[in-house]
Amino acid sequence: MTVSLGEDGRPYTQGKLVGKDAAGADVTTEKRFLVDTGAQLSAIDEENFKKFKAEDMKGAGKGEAAGGEALSVYRCVTMRFKRNNKADPPVEEEKDCHMLFFVVKRKYSILGNDQLKSTGTDFAVSARKGTAELKEDP
Repeated sequence: MTVSLGEDGRPYTQGKLVGKDAAGADVTTEKRFLVDTGAQLSAIDEENFKKFKAEDMKGAGKGEAAGGEALSVYRCVTMRFKRNNKADPPVEEEKDCHMLFFVVKRKYSILGNDQLKSTGTDFAVSARKGTAELKEDP
């Protein structure tokens, strides 16, 4: 899956957040993820977080965002993203990941290193070409 570079020069990919609302109904939202290999725990934006019934994972840890924002850890959402598999030629496939996450006060969600590692996904960047790709780890 080719990752697009945003107007800020950072890599983004389209995906989905999948879970249940407070009444138990299925909820799926389209989402633009920032691909952040420096993030040890993924995050969803506060606006989308409010759509899901969340389980606060007290004791699972707390974190701090780059701006010093204190973050709590939650579970309730599946992050679904696309990557290229190892076939020759590669075929695009969807991957689901059910990891813990932070909630951030930003307009984007973060697909972090935890999600990539748990799904066996590699993130390859070509600075020369100005492109990036999510692909199955060889």
